[in-house]
Amino acid sequence: MEKQAPRGLKEVAALEATLTREFGAVIGGGKLTRALGYSSQAAFRQAVARNQVPVRIFEIAGRRGRFALAHDIAKWLHVTARLNRVGRKKSSSSR
Repeated sequence: MEKQAPRGLKEVAALEATLTREFGAVIGGGKLTRALGYSSQAAFRQAVARNQVPVRIFEIAGRRGRFALAHDIAKWLHVTARLNRVGRKKSSSSR
């Protein structure tokens, strides 16, 4: 019998597929800025300078700018969405 992947892994895989289809497996420049939700390239550069980019970024020899993997962005989006759900019901014990 075939094992099914846990729901979280399926969600990350779906996000990664969407990001890869839209931007490619390695994302850089304005596409990286948009994928991470920054309002501008300047905002992204400031986050880099402050070491506050939420995913691992890297440089590629002979290329300008910084890059990230679609997989890393997908994992970050999944975790962030799960931790910051809006409208979650509070348990009765927390009242």
